[in-house]
Amino acid sequence: GGVSLEGQQIRLPDPFLVLATQNPVEYEGTYPLPEAQQDRFLFKVVLDYPTPEQELEVVDRWNRGIELKDPVAAGLQPVLDAAAIAECQQEVRAITVDEKIRRYIIELAVATRQSPELLLGASTRAEVVLLLAAKAAAAFEGRDYVTPDDVKGLLRPAFRHRLLLRPEAEVAGQSPDGVLDAVIARVTPPRWWPCLAGTALIPQPRLLAALLAGAGLIALATLSPVFLAIAVLYHGALFALLIRDARGLPRRSGFTVLRDLPRPLSLGALQTVVIAIAHPGAAGFDVEVADHPPEDLNPTPAAVAGRFDGSGTLSVSYQVHPRHRGAFRFRRVDLRVHSRGGWLLRLYRIPAEQAAGVYPNVLAVRQYDLTLRRGMRTQIGLRRFRRPGAATAFAGLRDYLPGDDVRRISWKASARRDAPVTMEVEAERAQQAVIAIDCGRLMTAPAGALSKLDHAVNAALLLAFVAHRLGDRVGMLTFSDRVLGFLPPEPGPAQIGRLNEMLYAVRPEYAEPDFAEAFSSLVMRVPRRSLIVVLTDVLDPQASLELVQHAVRMSARHLVLVVAMADPELIAARRAPVDRVSRAYEWAAAEELLAARRESFESLRRGGVLGLDVPAGQLSPALVERFLQVKDRALL
Repeated sequence: GGVSLEGQQIRLPDPFLVLATQNPVEYEGTYPLPEAQQDRFLFKVVLDYPTPEQELEVVDRWNRGIELKDPVAAGLQPVLDAAAIAECQQEVRAITVDEKIRRYIIELAVATRQSPELLLGASTRAEVVLLLAAKAAAAFEGRDYVTPDDVKGLLRPAFRHRLLLRPEAEVAGQSPDGVLDAVIARVTPPRWWPCLAGTALIPQPRLLAALLAGAGLIALATLSPVFLAIAVLYHGALFALLIRDARGLPRRSGFTVLRDLPRPLSLGALQTVVIAIAHPGAAGFDVEVADHPPEDLNPTPAAVAGRFDGSGTLSVSYQVHPRHRGAFRFRRVDLRVHSRGGWLLRLYRIPAEQAAGVYPNVLAVRQYDLTLRRGMRTQIGLRRFRRPGAATAFAGLRDYLPGDDVRRISWKASARRDAPVTMEVEAERAQQAVIAIDCGRLMTAPAGALSKLDHAVNAALLLAFVAHRLGDRVGMLTFSDRVLGFLPPEPGPAQIGRLNEMLYAVRPEYAEPDFAEAFSSLVMRVPRRSLIVVLTDVLDPQASLELVQHAVRMSARHLVLVVAMADPELIAARRAPVDRVSRAYEWAAAEELLAARRESFESLRRGGVLGLDVPAGQLSPALVERFLQVKDRALL
């Protein structure tokens, strides 16, 4: 190899090694390497403090006097020269790597790219490096083949410096090593004994008790030959029973596994996964089923017990509670099958790869759709509820009922029918709403089981659906320190699908939101008067000054609604009784923060901007209710 310096090619000696140190404390006077350059390093080795004995040896060497410029004088002796290293490299090249191991390396790298904690996963170069390092590890162990343990043992040093954590993962205290440990747990390593691939026999407790009884007979055989004969017959009969029991268990090749997933999985919603299993030879057998879904789906319980029916079929279910949006992958299904009163159980590992996507909470949309359909049915003899100040868009005619507003009587229709007829009114349709979602730093904060951004995403989808059902045009803008995406307002069900895909891809960024750019972009892209719903977080008046200024300025053209999510823990601290001195300080701090939020919302109200401040868990219904109030009162 070689390098170039000011256009001149310089040949490097072979072998040529680069060792770099990284200060774990601070970066003063240094420049972090770009990710592409870090990817060129073979390993990142984390050196902890030496042991006390090692530190004593260091201190003793300095006490005796050590010459760092002369390695030999410092006690270092060469163990290899360049020729010996070249021979070692040749030996490493001769190490064989089975295709299953190569696929295992690729699966580990792909799993890092699909990990929701990572912005950047392992590269193709990382796969090659891990392969070569595993071959070297096998050579050091004196083997001519690579095992899965060689790969797993080197995954951390080979991959840790190539991964880039998401901001929310860093805030949560996660590390690349922790992500890699989770990847190792998720990816199933290949097996090495084809005759036992996917199956294993495990003794039942009654077999262990029988073996213990047999050991007692063997012990008694020292007293009399009769007991020896009994022990031989006993163990022979037990062995025959074990052979019959093992042969009676179903074969692995006959299993069929079908996993029925909710389509799609909904963020923050409790949903059911159903697994159907069939095997002609498994009728009547007891079984424990353990699926292997991604950890972020929070599955419960870990295993489900059941029994195959007379036809050899079984259906079990468990629940998932997704905590993150994104693409995920289900792995294998493990079965523990045994007969009632049997001596052995057999473990089966059935491949059941299946992709799944976690989207914003579409279950809430479906539930609201059902409510909306029921609520919009026209019922004879009932009139629509109308709030004071409601809009006056014509909706239809019906017979007059006592208590109807006489100003709504249609005199022409009444004259034709010779009976009083009342006009029905409803909120105006074909209006326009744009949802602006702040994806900046403050929205990364957790609020219950989900982050504030995830609560905002769920609420945005439900609001968009309700606006669509009421005949309005809906658009969306996402932003942090820049505009991330924009979808112009459009009517129709296809727009809801586009909004759902846009929300699916929304990710938080650890950056301060630029309200000036976001609001300026809305002013240029949305000329028609619209309802602008801003999903963000509101702090004290000073921190929210930019938001207030631009929202008030925009309210001259549009109707602006600023929506914020209060921290449930902060509200709980404010409402909890003050029963000790420390609680008094907690109450005062919570009240100060909440008072600052109220002051910010008061500034918005004085500027003609609507505000909504609710706990994160109540955001979706509260936002829809406020939207319907805006429609009913014809504020837009």
